[in-house]
Amino acid sequence: MHPKPLLDTCAELVAQVLKPDHPADAVVARFFRENRALGPRERATTAETAYGVLRRKLLYEHLARSGSGPRERRLAILAFAAPREFLMAALTPQEQAWLAQCDAVPPSELLDRHRHNLPDWLAPLLQEQLGDEFWPLVEKPDAPAPLDLRVNALTDKRDDVQKELKAAGIASSPTPFSPGACASKASRTWRRWRCSSVAPSRSRTKDRNCWPC
Repeated sequence: MHPKPLLDTCAELVAQVLKPDHPADAVVARFFRENRALGPRERATTAETAYGVLRRKLLYEHLARSGSGPRERRLAILAFAAPREFLMAALTPQEQAWLAQCDAVPPSELLDRHRHNLPDWLAPLLQEQLGDEFWPLVEKPDAPAPLDLRVNALTDKRDDVQKELKAAGIASSPTPFSPGACASKASRTWRRWRCSSVAPSRSRTKDRNCWPC
């Protein structure tokens, strides 16, 4: 899909998940049922963009105030879950300049609430309880969730699959307890590789995100 309609699709889903009518996962599932023409890559980008907005809503709402155009489009631009050069092809020159300004804002100039993105009632309680462990904990949602990849032993060997992953730019390491599996932190890159014609039948994955969204 071309970047422009994909960004429009992301903005449409963002507008829906921001409504407090239903849980976000139910909204996303319904959206994909109603838009069956979306392929696996488009679905992955759209869903990750919507959930990205929810994870960092306070920050993105703060940055979005300086932009123009529909609110959901500005939020989708900030959270767009695809390479930046792909996104740029969907933006107007004005939006490109605005996004560059947002990228240039150093974290040190942000309020704590825009860095941790937690409700005002929850953040002080966690800070008091966790102390120095507070910031490492709240930064976990921004890190890619580790994935365990179980190789289909009937068709491949783990070493061969790891070599193919490496060629695709995906770093992986053997899992400590399973001789037929490997682990990777490159979840987004993995999803793109998994969309190939051979990958789905050769492996299965399991997320290991310790901070559910």
